[in-house]
Amino acid sequence: MPKIALFIFIFSCFTVAAQSANNIEFSVRFQDKQVYYPHSDIKLRLAIRNLSAEDFLFQLADEPFFNVDIMVLTLTNQQLRPSEIFMRRTRSNETRPVLYRLKSLRSGEEHSFEVSLRDFVDISQPGNYIIRVSFRPQAGLAAAAVANPIVNYTLQADALQANSLSLTIRPFMPGRTFIDSLDSEIPEILQQQNLPPDEIMNFTLQARQLEQWDRFFLYIDLEQLFLRNIDRARRYQFAAVEVRAQMLADFRAELMAVTTEMDLSTIPYEFTILSTFFTPTNAVVTTRQVYRQRQFNEVREFRWFLRRGDNGIWLIYDYEVTNLGTER
Repeated sequence: MPKIALFIFIFSCFTVAAQSANNIEFSVRFQDKQVYYPHSDIKLRLAIRNLSAEDFLFQLADEPFFNVDIMVLTLTNQQLRPSEIFMRRTRSNETRPVLYRLKSLRSGEEHSFEVSLRDFVDISQPGNYIIRVSFRPQAGLAAAAVANPIVNYTLQADALQANSLSLTIRPFMPGRTFIDSLDSEIPEILQQQNLPPDEIMNFTLQARQLEQWDRFFLYIDLEQLFLRNIDRARRYQFAAVEVRAQMLADFRAELMAVTTEMDLSTIPYEFTILSTFFTPTNAVVTTRQVYRQRQFNEVREFRWFLRRGDNGIWLIYDYEVTNLGTER
């Protein structure tokens, strides 16, 4: 094939990638979620799924450092520094070439791969963190431009942003036996109780104030809350069973990271139950919730919608918010 024709082919491939990026889903999850301590090996599973009607073409580097960007933030929004492995591998790009291959995903196909979080970021202290991951589908374009100046390399597809993950690193306590560690990690067994709707809301909002996530989600119908969004509902409708489960798990992680449904996931400074109305199967609980800011407090009124299941348990499946202004 003549060189000019080859360049035109490459150009057309890159253009398709740029046009299709808006219909590409990029997600991240823990490969094997467990209790993590300082220096634990934290594996992430990254997945790229083509939701468009046409093929999606992208460049895949021989090492993930040149496609994947990982940012780890503390709860005070401080970014952790890159790991020594990351710095060493990326700097070596100055002395040796980076190899890429052209990868194609047909409509509905998915490509996934595993990375180690510690290869990217230095995590040495216990605490709570937020993981944010992006994927650059044309990471090798700039390097290729040196050898092939005829190609228009300004048509790079935007980086694909994945869902956020919430990570907890527990402190390691010297002197504890392995059995002691296991006993301390056995989670509290929570069971739903046949509580009235107003007590359900009191329980749920108090759990959020204390950041007790298992208690917070105990009386929430996560699937129904997820389906409130039209775009999410459409993707969920056509997804396979295992994909649906992962979508709900990611949604839960995003709520915990306070990156979605902000009205629901943000911690209220104080709350008051104003009224409760219910029939044998449906209930509406109205609350006044205050959110503290530096100079003032935001006040919002919530209408929480609950439904009673066949087992007699009330679950929160929807909500409405009205902003009432601010107060000092």
